[in-house]
Amino acid sequence: MIKKQTKRIVLFSLLFLLLLVGYLVLMPLLNVEEEPTPPPELLPGEALTQSDALLLYPMVKTDIVTRLEIQNQYGTYAVCRESEKSDFYVEGLQTAPYSKQEMTYLTVSAVTPLVQSRLDDPDEDL
Repeated sequence: MIKKQTKRIVLFSLLFLLLLVGYLVLMPLLNVEEEPTPPPELLPGEALTQSDALLLYPMVKTDIVTRLEIQNQYGTYAVCRESEKSDFYVEGLQTAPYSKQEMTYLTVSAVTPLVQSRLDDPDEDL
């Protein structure tokens, strides 16, 4: 009984060592470092973040935003604020309730115009 246990312990130890050596030898061979991609060429008005992400226009600080205008199929709307320290309100509906969290999302999205990629030729890329 003890011989069987000893054999199993030795066998599993050898198997473990074999796998460990295989891992230590093969992993450096499999880790191929990719060359960093160069930042894209910028068109007039575009900008890059510190991590080379493409922006439609340079980022703006949220503190200086006093008016955001939205135009869509339902009409034109604006959210405004009187000063940097005041809260936003919907133009024409100053007392209308709104979610401050959603207003923060809107403001951050407006001042950080991040894009995934640029369409070089819209007719072909779509």
